[in-house]
Amino acid sequence: MGNSAFKLCCMSDIMDRIDTPAIREGDTVANQQENWWTSDKIKTVREAFLKNEWPVLEDGSNPCNYCKHYEEIGAERESARIDFINRYAPEGITMDNMGFNVETGNIYDHPIDIDLRPGKLCNAKCRSCSSIWSSKIEKEVLDNYDLLEGTYWDMWTDNPWQMKMAESIDWDQDNSRLYDNYNLEGVRWLKMSGGETFIDPSCIKIWKQLVEHGDAKNIQLHLITNGTVWPKKVIDLLSQFKGLQLRFSVDGLGKVFEYCRTGCEWKKVHTNFLKACELPNINSIGFNSVINVYNIFHIYNHVAWMIEQSRRFEFIDPPALHPIVEPMHLNIHWLDDDHKDFIRSEIERVIYDYNINEEEQECFQQVYSDLNKDVSHYRKDSEFVDKLPDDLEKRGDRWMLPNIKYNKEQFIKHTRLADKLRKTNVLDITPQLERYLK
Repeated sequence: MGNSAFKLCCMSDIMDRIDTPAIREGDTVANQQENWWTSDKIKTVREAFLKNEWPVLEDGSNPCNYCKHYEEIGAERESARIDFINRYAPEGITMDNMGFNVETGNIYDHPIDIDLRPGKLCNAKCRSCSSIWSSKIEKEVLDNYDLLEGTYWDMWTDNPWQMKMAESIDWDQDNSRLYDNYNLEGVRWLKMSGGETFIDPSCIKIWKQLVEHGDAKNIQLHLITNGTVWPKKVIDLLSQFKGLQLRFSVDGLGKVFEYCRTGCEWKKVHTNFLKACELPNINSIGFNSVINVYNIFHIYNHVAWMIEQSRRFEFIDPPALHPIVEPMHLNIHWLDDDHKDFIRSEIERVIYDYNINEEEQECFQQVYSDLNKDVSHYRKDSEFVDKLPDDLEKRGDRWMLPNIKYNKEQFIKHTRLADKLRKTNVLDITPQLERYLK
């Protein structure tokens, strides 16, 4: 749940807006969430999964194609569905003792696994992000609207109605507070992201409430962080949860990292990562890496560092590489063939040099998929493809694939604008991109 909406999961196309006028009139977020949880749409999803089938909604859409796609190409580690199963199987949860059912989900009649995104307060301006998820980018857009109007970053700020809706819920009012309005009985896993979780007062307040009311000791807390800050008061709270899983957003090393995530300093992040390794209740640490045209040429050093950490600490997960799905002009599929060959050779080299095993190699599956994507069908006279060929399964609007020319034009436009405003130069980081900027 986040951005004034309920979603089945972060990658599902099922999303329903919170009725903010009703909240102001006395309804509660918890009541709306309960109605959504028991809606026909969600029941359809549950019924399909209980039959060991992929769900299809009445309109013919496939809300879980993100996981379906990864599982079909053999990259099961990237599937949220598989992750959920693997998360609870060791705890002895079964169909019988949890009472999984179509009508209410389980014996508690509410979710036992929650992904909460209270806000977008952030201290960074990542190249792959937008004004939807970063207050820093929102401010940059508003301060430079003559330059940034209509760009990828300008996804909410160009519409006053959308801005009003996004800001209309006061998460501190009685009807909106998570702890006071949600029945947390049976909740095993709480995932939170932002924005930046470690600086968001809403996140910190929720953790404090869970600790004070004695619920933290029963909850596995999963946090996504850019790793730039390590406040003692936050760490003291986090150490009181049953277990802690941290995912550091790492899109490269050193200057590459700092370019991709403007406002972040690599030395600070690396120092805070080492501090995280010393937490008494840490269960796992992983690295979420958004693969894009800026960092893909550095994939050898990037993966090598993650492999080294995973072999140094037993609780460090294998590398996770997530090729960007939006904006598509930062996706690697449109790079020239010789550059794609170079990237493949770098992947093969790091696999050989570090003796990367089959499980660890799963992180490359989607990267290979994008490198090998057939782009011959892309139309040259239209911004978007009207109909995808049969071998490319449509996964919602984000998969309306633009043609190569359009992607390159958008890459040039957005890269030059960001470099101008942030006083950076992509060629200082990745000189291979020079040919595309001419």
